[in-house]
Amino acid sequence: MDFGKMVEVSKRLLSNNMGLLPEEKLLVICDAQTENIGKSLFEAGRALTNEPLLIHIPPLKKNGEEPQTRVREMMLASDVVVIPTSKSLTHTQAKKDACAAGARVATMPGITEDMYFKGPITADYSEVEALTKRLTSLLDTAKEAVIKKEDRIGRSHRRRVFRRNRYSEKPPQTVFRERKARGG
Repeated sequence: MDFGKMVEVSKRLLSNNMGLLPEEKLLVICDAQTENIGKSLFEAGRALTNEPLLIHIPPLKKNGEEPQTRVREMMLASDVVVIPTSKSLTHTQAKKDACAAGARVATMPGITEDMYFKGPITADYSEVEALTKRLTSLLDTAKEAVIKKEDRIGRSHRRRVFRRNRYSEKPPQTVFRERKARGG
């Protein structure tokens, strides 16, 4: 593991995806399985903000288990919360309450160090955001979309996809820079 490279990936994630500003409070929540990722996010946070905080939580027994009260309180008091943990806090009331209070929260359940160097986390999310907006615009105005793909043995497959708005009013989001008013 190249910790320096992990910190660089973490800086990019905090700056580009989360829009972390120097005056904002950053909270990183990790567990024993994601400790190095948590530390890299904390170190990146130290370079980007005046108030980074790293907290280690005991491993959760299952996805969706609520964190301890003190962790929930720290989430509510933070501007940006990044949660690389082995189990998911994504659908917890604590996460929902932090978002409602104005925090920008990114959960990363099951992330591994290997994923930090390969795969989607290495993408240029400004490019992903631009492509997503362009495709969303095309799909919103299209009557029909057809996806064609050849399989390994050369057979052609087609799938018809109908307008996205028929199913969802909200486009997918990959970048969380929008600041909301903090709750009182």
